[in-house]
Amino acid sequence: MKAKNGKKYILGLLIVIIMISGFLYVKYTTFTSSSITHLQIIEGSQTVLDQFDFGNTTLYTAYDQRKETEDIRNVNYDSENPLFLRLINQLNNKITYEIMNINEKGFILKNSKDATYILVPHSTLISSSKALIQYYPELMPSNLTLNQTPLTSTTLNTWSYFSYDSRWISLSEAEWDHTEAHQMNLFDLQGENIHLDFKSDKPYTLGMLKIIDSNDDQIIYEDELESNMLFIPEYDGTFIYHLQLIYNDNTSYKGDLTTEFTVKVDRPIKVTLIKDQIEQGDYTILSIQYASEQDHFTIEQLPYEILFFKSNHNLKAILYADYRTKIGKYPFVVKSTTRDTSWPFEYEIVPRKFHIQHLIIDETIAKTTKNDNANAEFAEKYTPLRKQSSDEDFTTGDYLIPTTGRLSTEYGETRYVNGSPTSYRHSGLDIAAPRGTPVYATNSGKVLLATPLILTGNTILIDHGQGIFSTYFHLDKLTITEGQMVTKGALIGEVGTTGFSTGPHLHFIISYYEHNLEPGYFLVNEPITYSNYKTFIK
Repeated sequence: MKAKNGKKYILGLLIVIIMISGFLYVKYTTFTSSSITHLQIIEGSQTVLDQFDFGNTTLYTAYDQRKETEDIRNVNYDSENPLFLRLINQLNNKITYEIMNINEKGFILKNSKDATYILVPHSTLISSSKALIQYYPELMPSNLTLNQTPLTSTTLNTWSYFSYDSRWISLSEAEWDHTEAHQMNLFDLQGENIHLDFKSDKPYTLGMLKIIDSNDDQIIYEDELESNMLFIPEYDGTFIYHLQLIYNDNTSYKGDLTTEFTVKVDRPIKVTLIKDQIEQGDYTILSIQYASEQDHFTIEQLPYEILFFKSNHNLKAILYADYRTKIGKYPFVVKSTTRDTSWPFEYEIVPRKFHIQHLIIDETIAKTTKNDNANAEFAEKYTPLRKQSSDEDFTTGDYLIPTTGRLSTEYGETRYVNGSPTSYRHSGLDIAAPRGTPVYATNSGKVLLATPLILTGNTILIDHGQGIFSTYFHLDKLTITEGQMVTKGALIGEVGTTGFSTGPHLHFIISYYEHNLEPGYFLVNEPITYSNYKTFIK
């Protein structure tokens, strides 16, 4: 009897052992949240990109909620560089899934053995692994292109995206791919129709563009982006573009991207005549754009010498017509002595009707102020100063009318003084005003002369650079000194009646070197006359 009972005991014990072993085998050989010890994200080469470890207190419970699915539409799948999710249990058994997609529902996985699909819900930390960023392409840093060429970004970048497990994930520069970008970031623009078409595949909140001339490291442009067509300097050269883009209007991503690239601009030389018809007293400008420092130009067939000056990295020359210039057509040719190229032009000088003025002046004043000594002094101290001008343009913006009052003499008038004709024309504008009325510098420049002269009284001559001068006669008082730099609108004197004068007024001249021109063309872009002066001279 005892032997029989012993056999039953042993049999029961074996059954229990078998049951426990079976339970443990199922527990530790199958894959459940309690048996999974490791989760790895791997590449096709079996390289482990990220790993998560589980224990008694941290379980991969999302795997127990998996379910079969056939919804693999709209997958963000890179067949050339697939990623895999590998599960490892307590007996080191492994099961591998190909990650087909990650969406708001979870991971869509393909079993590598039987090609079935399962959907595993999101799990904290796993869904926000940076190893999975290729499944978040719509949330990755914006792709930037210039003229359809990919741009690289600089190291001054920040970017974050909102993962499916509701966490903001910050990326470093090394964690997104720029292998397709144009590493040199050098753009060579040649020809007439050049452009810089910039595009960001994600809308940015704010864009800032800064352009630096690489020749002198000076910032030549800095402003917000207002269109996809980037600003191109008005002169040729090599420029560094610095572009900063801020993205903060989207709830799924945010960031700050910067990119730098070099633009080399080489346009064909462009020669332009601003006006091809001018009136006596007017002037026109010949502009040469996109010439290099090595280029040299001459103008042939004109009856007077033409000088070129630098203007905003380009060249300009003034073609003038004072009251003595003959009317008619003037053909001329601009030649490049370095490129064997020429540009033919023609401009026309049309007549202006000048008034005749009869002036009565006290004989005593006439004798003491308009005589050989007065003329000799004027020729010695004033005339030579207008033959040389600074190459630098001192002006700042538009020219100002220097004083207030009444126009008493137009430019170019022929005068009869005390009934006798004179051999000269009126060289500028006479503005009659009470003695002591302030007189201001019409523009910025250098004071070449500030002194009393017998003929013109207290006289000021300002060189505005590049051949342009302004002159102020008959002043009562001088408030500046010779050699001084004055700014536009600075007080320089007061209206008076010194020198050869009939009463308080300002005799105001603007000239190109010694060639007196109509001041109105500088002041208001048209002649100032008896009929319109009240509009301009208040």
